[in-house]
Amino acid sequence: MGSVYLGEHLRFGRHDAIKVLQGGIQHDRAATERFLRGARNASAINHPHVCTVYDFGDTDEGHQFLAMEFVDGVSLADIIEESGPVSLERGIEITRQIGDALDAAHHLGIVHRDLKPGNVMLARDRSGRDHVKVVDFDIAKGTAEGEGSEVTRTGFVVGTPEYMSPEQLTGDPLDARSDIYSLALVFARIITGKLPFRSTTTQNLMVERLTEQPLRLSDIAPTVSVPAAIQAAVDHALERRREDRPSSAGEFTAALAGSALPK
Repeated sequence: MGSVYLGEHLRFGRHDAIKVLQGGIQHDRAATERFLRGARNASAINHPHVCTVYDFGDTDEGHQFLAMEFVDGVSLADIIEESGPVSLERGIEITRQIGDALDAAHHLGIVHRDLKPGNVMLARDRSGRDHVKVVDFDIAKGTAEGEGSEVTRTGFVVGTPEYMSPEQLTGDPLDARSDIYSLALVFARIITGKLPFRSTTTQNLMVERLTEQPLRLSDIAPTVSVPAAIQAAVDHALERRREDRPSSAGEFTAALAGSALPK
């Protein structure tokens, strides 16, 4: 959807991340309106685990841009690719912080719609511990704005199919429980390195999510010891019907954190 550059604020001397719409998209009115609407939504979220949006608009040349906080860290996707799955305890804490960010957005009626390991950055706090920053809220949409996955005129789907909820795949209206489903998939991925489905192709994963139950974490990663209470929390968040899922991201992450970790 866009290219991201490292920029410097000339007056403050601060490094920012600058996202600019790709050339082919910036002439599509629906795409530019979606981009700026998402930027407005993202700028409304003030939370330590959400990447801060400083400014958005048009350049003199007509390019749509978004200026946001530069996170000096690495994405969860890169961590998994380079080092493999994280420990269960670390995965729970990372997921808790993501859940806090989502709850802040959901309180404002904003759904992320594209939660995945690539949109979660890990920096370090002063104690050297993981500090999560959820990024790319700029495609987020308010629940009252009425759309599901939305296949656009330019041919792309808003979101990443591997982490979409069933209702997002079918184009139904979304609420916070769609992000909760995606969060459970992110948790499964970062502690096992895999998604809880048999298929390996995107198309088959989408079909399987609509027709079959997710696999147990111990089935996709036999070497990972997963307490029954954690499996139950994941199962609850991955219910196909959103009405059967936790009512908030915090409820899901509290269930994970409250589960007994293996000694």
